[in-house]
Amino acid sequence: VLGLECRKAYVDVYADSIHAPGAVICCDGSDSGGAFASGLCSAEGLPLTRQLTRFPDGWLIPLVPIGLRFLAITYGKLMSGKGLGLELNGTRSDLRGMLRRLGFYALVMNFRGWILFLGLNSVEDAIVRSSLFSNSDECWHKPHLKPWQQHNPSGGGCYGREFDYSDHIVLFFGHIIPVAMFEVLYSLMVPLRLPENRAHGLSRALTVVQMCFFIYLLLTTLVSAKKTATYFHTEAEVVAGYFISFLIQVPMMYIIFTDNWKAIREFVDLPLVRQHDD
Repeated sequence: VLGLECRKAYVDVYADSIHAPGAVICCDGSDSGGAFASGLCSAEGLPLTRQLTRFPDGWLIPLVPIGLRFLAITYGKLMSGKGLGLELNGTRSDLRGMLRRLGFYALVMNFRGWILFLGLNSVEDAIVRSSLFSNSDECWHKPHLKPWQQHNPSGGGCYGREFDYSDHIVLFFGHIIPVAMFEVLYSLMVPLRLPENRAHGLSRALTVVQMCFFIYLLLTTLVSAKKTATYFHTEAEVVAGYFISFLIQVPMMYIIFTDNWKAIREFVDLPLVRQHDD
């Protein structure tokens, strides 16, 4: 690109031409491009940042809080000598409730993946292909695109210029954060069901570890979201992605904070809110 040797290069798809200022950012290991280019080219980041957008990492990381609860239950029961039976003191066990919540989380994540990602992207592509929304401007950066980008399904449009809601924002705020937060809030509301005096101390330790992990996960997610919003999507695309994530955020918070949808609350082993308050 322009005779430069770049480890990686980025283009401003809204620039008038390849010769416009800032049209091409060359990642060559130097700081010649300023802070904006350095932030874009930087491969370093907080641990987990890069894994959030990878499969299966992005599907497993939100399940860490429920995995921590499983470890706490296993440790507590082994130390108490009660074994790992699914029934304890006549109540539905934590392990059985965990399996149900795990199925619930899998349903939520598959809804995000199949409906809010693949489904909505197909609808979006169909809209972009229409003559009303296609972009007829000269696509100066097309020769520098990857083959699949040059032959993208958006018809005669110029890749990168068509409206493309941020699916990474949907991933962050409609998949990773809601699932992890739901389990952390569950642990705050429902202590571990273990015999003797082990439950209180173990529940407190579990909550502290879960909260520390969630705070760090939230931090890394916000850092990733900032990079997505700064470099790869317009404001409208980011806002659209965030509002789409409400399709998961709102129902999950509604389930955990209200007594409505009682059947779902019972399925995921949540007590009534009024009972919890009392």
